[in-house]
Amino acid sequence: CVNNPALSLKLQKDAAANTGKHSYTPWVLVDGKISPSDGDKLLAEVCAAYSGTKPAGCAKLALRSPALW
Repeated sequence: CVNNPALSLKLQKDAAANTGKHSYTPWVLVDGKISPSDGDKLLAEVCAAYSGTKPAGCAKLALRSPALW
């Protein structure tokens, strides 16, 4: 969508500066921090970090294993 090499490079550098350190892709931020999970505990991390009314998925998770969050 950008046909200007200088602008394209600037956009790439801006995106890289806002990406944060990571050693793999894809990676997920939970509450602004890189998730230590490889995806297997992502729902538990999100439910633990969420401060509002928990969505239905969190209730189902609590029924299976409340120790996860």
